[in-house]
Amino acid sequence: MAARFRGSGQTCVSPNRVYVQKGIHDVFVQKLQQAVDTQLVKGDPLSTGTTIGPLINVRAVEKVERLVSDARSQGATVVTGGTRSSGDPENYYPPTIFQGMTHSMQASKEGLFGPVVAIYPFENQQDLLRMANNAEVGLGAYVYTNTLNQAWRTAELLQTGMVGVNTGVISDPVAPFRGVKHSGFGREGGRIGIDEFQILKTSRHFRMSKLKVGDNFDSTTDQGPQNSMMHIESGKQEGATVHLGGRVSKTGQSGGYYIEPTIFTNVKPGMKIMKEEIFGPVVAISKFSSEEEVLELANDTVY
Repeated sequence: MAARFRGSGQTCVSPNRVYVQKGIHDVFVQKLQQAVDTQLVKGDPLSTGTTIGPLINVRAVEKVERLVSDARSQGATVVTGGTRSSGDPENYYPPTIFQGMTHSMQASKEGLFGPVVAIYPFENQQDLLRMANNAEVGLGAYVYTNTLNQAWRTAELLQTGMVGVNTGVISDPVAPFRGVKHSGFGREGGRIGIDEFQILKTSRHFRMSKLKVGDNFDSTTDQGPQNSMMHIESGKQEGATVHLGGRVSKTGQSGGYYIEPTIFTNVKPGMKIMKEEIFGPVVAISKFSSEEEVLELANDTVY
């Protein structure tokens, strides 16, 4: 009841198809009809006693009427509802139950977004999964069973982003909300939902005292040759202080320049090693005196 009729069926996670095992089909339909006829009270949605209100606009009503008419024309049977009366409130559609639904009907292909339960009989789990997964969308599904193993197996094999087991409400602020197939992109809710709005940054650290400079073909080498020595030379020429390393040689089978792990201090804005990517074992240290200054220095880059 909660899954299908909350918001008069106008929620994205309301089940569009209700699959009922043939062995309990008739009893289920009878009990559902009793619940619909006794528990749902039409009226003003702002009134406390109302449990079923109007649809959002006349176009929504016309869509439900079209889908109901199509199902009827193809042999579906109305258990309750299915017809508006002259005394109904504006844009109100009565709670409706259909049985004998097939996948050739438009209601199986479009979102109902109304207080209509479309019941499809199935024989076994294989039959159920074949029909349930035959859809271009896959937001949410609901499984009702007394067998825990059956619940886990079915939930795992349903092609939807969310599954509720023995509950009609699957949304939870601490859990990600999302679908698969054509049911949208990304997630909202929970920690994973927050991750959608963040950018992952990788930061790797090493101790320079442990680095061994050598040839790439030497298995014990930590630091091999680089393609260019221009940042070492430009740092020296522009007045940065070499605190460690700074020597360059061109040797080894690999070719290229061997650059010692180098630390530059007294690095000023505008220097080449501040403006360009170094791509070598060079640390350029620049002093700052305030948070505003460090942010200005750190963000003054095209990278």
